[in-house]
Amino acid sequence: MESFGVRIRIESNDEELLTDAAENLRWAFAEKMEISDDDGDVALSFGLEKSGKEFILYRDGEYFSKGEIKKIFLKYMNSVVRNRVAEFAPDHTFIHAGSVGWKGRSFIFPAKSFKGKSTLVSELVKLGADYYSDEYAVIDDNGLNHPFPRPLSLRTGEGKDLREDEVPVAEINGIAGTEPIPIGMVVLTEFDPESAEQLRRLTTGEGILETLVHTIPFARDPETSLKRLKSSLNRAIILKGIRGDAKDFALTVLSNIDNNLDSELISESFFGGDNE
Repeated sequence: MESFGVRIRIESNDEELLTDAAENLRWAFAEKMEISDDDGDVALSFGLEKSGKEFILYRDGEYFSKGEIKKIFLKYMNSVVRNRVAEFAPDHTFIHAGSVGWKGRSFIFPAKSFKGKSTLVSELVKLGADYYSDEYAVIDDNGLNHPFPRPLSLRTGEGKDLREDEVPVAEINGIAGTEPIPIGMVVLTEFDPESAEQLRRLTTGEGILETLVHTIPFARDPETSLKRLKSSLNRAIILKGIRGDAKDFALTVLSNIDNNLDSELISESFFGGDNE
């Protein structure tokens, strides 16, 4: 398979498992991949082994993980493969972030897992934003953000009742973006129901440093990562802070952004606490 310029070989001792893996990866990569029988040079390889009741995952020839439930095993596999593509893509830099499009610009929300990215993105999409991704902001040398519209991963319940569903954007009456667009706003935020909502504005330099933490290939290729971040964030509004309810916050975001983001006008009511 190939995605974003990264060629990966996936092989298995079980034909059915290999077929299921291919279908799973098409879903996980939102069709932004090609699968072929070409046995040419590859950058990475994965082995899928069925052994009795167990499914075993190998990465680059070495044991990596195993499980007994095929659905969970394949879901974990596609996450590992996506992360490897995100790390090694030669012409794009992947940021762990939710992303939507609004009036020709993208808003990205860099954050760690389980910090509410998917929920916030889904609420923005319900309000009319174009869906770009709930996992990656994918930027190129020109600073443009490319769509990676995999199904949204929406969690419900808590503790033992926690459930994670893969939801196509059409199921929430949303539309996926199709074209690369410049970044108009970066919001480094996490959900905290116990804290008062506060955001402060960051300088471009501060925003780049904060976003580097969420930039997947930075440890392997810091020079290219930094160059592309500078190109993509040089004209963006950059905010950081705690947010409350995703629906309320999504309404606040869209109602306080001026139609022309180039003017960088934003209502002071959008900020809490000190605003420098």
